[in-house]
Amino acid sequence: MAATVKKKLLFSLLFAAVLMAALIPSYMRVYRVEGCSDAPSFLVGDRIFVFKAAYDLRLPYTGQVLWNRGDPRPGDVILYHPPGEEITVFKRVVAGPGDVIAMMENRLVINGALLQYEKVDPEPYNEVAATNRIGEVVEVESGHGTRRLITYSPGVDSIASFEAFEVPEGRYFVIGDNRDNSLDSRMYGPVSRQSILGRVAE
Repeated sequence: MAATVKKKLLFSLLFAAVLMAALIPSYMRVYRVEGCSDAPSFLVGDRIFVFKAAYDLRLPYTGQVLWNRGDPRPGDVILYHPPGEEITVFKRVVAGPGDVIAMMENRLVINGALLQYEKVDPEPYNEVAATNRIGEVVEVESGHGTRRLITYSPGVDSIASFEAFEVPEGRYFVIGDNRDNSLDSRMYGPVSRQSILGRVAE
């Protein structure tokens, strides 16, 4: 009798372990940073944890949303599909639906207010691997509910400025923290809510 109980318990524990191993990747996953678009916040080779159930609880191994838990906020680094692409990338949300956003020489203006910028000594970043492509300037950008490190080189990129426009309903404007080396909403526009798959832990 005791042996039967032990076997049932062992089977139950084994089943639970297999079930967890199958389900956990659907809700939590570790990724390795391969590009430099979010340096200096995330460097090439860093491992990041993505909470895939941060905004939506989905049926495992499908895209079907079972429960909407909330929406991204400015400052969140999100995992998403770029428009028309099957790949997944991560970038930082800088503006959400209804926000009016503009950029002047790498500095963001949200709803008519210029965000705050504080210069950081770039010297320590000289030791960072060249693959991260850190710019001449490293700053702390704060305001609109967030605070993060950004980098750029003045006068290098044609995407350092754009005119003000309103982010449409159901869409989010994302930009990499490495302003000179990021393919983001400045090129392909705001990303749809449906394309967002999770939030990066910081």
